Amino acid sequence: MRTDLIRHAGQISFPGGRAEVNETPVETALRETREEVGIDPHSVNIAGSISPLYLDRSDNRINPFVGFMDEKPALIRNPNEVEEIIIVKMDQLLNDQLLKREIWELQDRKLEVPYWDIHKRAALGSHRNDDE
Repeated sequence: MRTDLIRHAGQISFPGGRAEVNETPVETALRETREEVGIDPHSVNIAGSISPLYLDRSDNRINPFVGFMDEKPALIRNPNEVEEIIIVKMDQLLNDQLLKREIWELQDRKLEVPYWDIHKRAALGSHRNDDE
């Protein structure tokens, strides 16, 4: 979960951020993961990417990646960016009872937003959508 010190404060998210000059999307993902939770980029085996998502309101393109590691990492939280590290087991993400949907109104549009109900911040109505 992001700290109150940065943009999108309080949101539950994976590590991420803007690319640096001449950096590929996967290099950005690995750098941000190191900066936010201390995972060595060389210890991650990238399996592939997930479909990118464009956010028109902020003019950002999200490029998510899936990676695997040979062993569980020792996570080191960057207190300037990360309020809390949330560990989620794969069976939680595969549990249909934890997959919920809400209707959000963003820019005068109603969108159905899926989420996993795995943390107190994920509960109905607790999202912050003033920036995105």
